[in-house]
Amino acid sequence: WSSDVCSSDLQRLLALLLTAGSNTATATIYDGQSNGGTKILKISAVANTSTHINIPDQGKVIDTNIFVEVTGTSSEATVFWN
Repeated sequence: WSSDVCSSDLQRLLALLLTAGSNTATATIYDGQSNGGTKILKISAVANTSTHINIPDQGKVIDTNIFVEVTGTSSEATVFWN
C-alpha cells in the first residue's frame, strides 16, 4: 500500500479519482497526519477500472491534513483539493 499527505493552512477536499490495478483497490481519506485521523470517506474500484467522487458545493473543509491510504496492486489515487 502507499499513502500521501497534502498540507496547507486551509484545505478543501474537492474530488478523488481511484484507478485500480490488477486487483480491487480502495482509497480511504483521513483528516490527519496518518490513518489514525478522522475518516472522511472510502471508495473502491474493481480490478482494471476507475471510479471517482466529487464533493458537492465547495468541498469538505479539512482541519488538519488530507491523508490518503491506497490499497491494491499498482493502484493510484488522485486527490483534487485547494
